[in-house]
Amino acid sequence: MENKSNKLVIYFFGLLAIVFVAAISFYALNESDEDANEESDTEMVQEEMDNTEVDPNIVETAVATDNLSTLVAAVTAAELVDTLSNPNASYTVFAPTNNAFALIQPTVDTLLLTENMAQLQDVLGYHVVNSEVLSSDLRDGQIVESLNGETLRVRIIDGVVYINNAMVLTADIETSNGVVHIIDSVLVPGQFGTVVDTAIATPTLSTLVDAVVAAQLDSTLADPSASYTVFAPTNDAFAEISDSVATLLLPENIESLQNVLTYHVIANEVFSDELTNVQVITTLNGETLTVDITDEGVFIVGNQNRAMVSLADVKTSNGVVHVIDTVLLP
Repeated sequence: MENKSNKLVIYFFGLLAIVFVAAISFYALNESDEDANEESDTEMVQEEMDNTEVDPNIVETAVATDNLSTLVAAVTAAELVDTLSNPNASYTVFAPTNNAFALIQPTVDTLLLTENMAQLQDVLGYHVVNSEVLSSDLRDGQIVESLNGETLRVRIIDGVVYINNAMVLTADIETSNGVVHIIDSVLVPGQFGTVVDTAIATPTLSTLVDAVVAAQLDSTLADPSASYTVFAPTNDAFAEISDSVATLLLPENIESLQNVLTYHVIANEVFSDELTNVQVITTLNGETLTVDITDEGVFIVGNQNRAMVSLADVKTSNGVVHVIDTVLLP
């Protein structure tokens, strides 16, 4: 009886031991799975962090671009590195290539002198817009204010974007604090005057200037927000109809003079490569001109006569001037 009781005790404790070992094994296995899950979650978070790369800022992007090394040197000399590295800013930079700077190397060398820092900052500030502007945001004829307070003009011709006369070579290089567009020329502030300024600065257009002032159109043609094309007759062209000019310049004939002058103006910017043969253009006075392109050159045909373009694509801050050899008569 006692022997049987001892066997039961041994059996009971043996069974208890098996249960205990099983419980320990289950707990250990569960802990191992939780540790593995935690380790897996940690690895996933780390992998996500590794895959989340922060874009370099504008300066870092320029430093990493071989053909912008002259721009980097200029930005450094102008002490604008911190400004263009500001993580809280949002800039658009029109970045001239090394070749663009090389085209004006004597000017660059002068600007890099310590005593010319303010002028260098002005030039570089002319290449920066205080907001992010992607190429898809640009439109033909758009006026954009630069960081130095002056304006840039956007032109889009056959899908190619120009800033003033600089062609955009590479667009939409996004950075952590803005966007960079690489251009083929250095933009020079104050480089272009208005249509009126340009005419005043051109000795062979002095009669046209006198006529514009007499017609009280100088303010109109100097409007910085406008975009004009002007077919500008030379002094010799006006001299050929000197009697008519003398009459038109009389105060009582101001409306007739305005009509003649606005017959030479288009209310948008049209460069010579945008002109096509037999193209009809509406002028500012509401009448039309026709383009005639021959082996001899480009002619602008009016109601009564025709004029040959002797000098095309004189860029201004508010349009373009094409010099012609005859006064067009409406």
